[in-house]
Amino acid sequence: MPSDSPEAARQHLGLSYLDVWVDYFALGGNLTADQLTAYLRGERDVSDVDHNVVVHALNELFVDRGDNHPLTYRPV
Repeated sequence: MPSDSPEAARQHLGLSYLDVWVDYFALGGNLTADQLTAYLRGERDVSDVDHNVVVHALNELFVDRGDNHPLTYRPV
């Protein structure tokens, strides 16, 4: 995957915004589905913690598919 962005990862994995939100929420994320979609589209920023939960959800899906962890976590 050429980019380190969660949106590029979502597209690469073939996930809907709702798919990402469900996995994010299951890991304890607090953003609404609309807020998460806006973040992924680049229309808003989120806290480092929320970013890391999104990244963790996406990285887990990459691992489930036999890939590495391509997305970088933000230091908190």
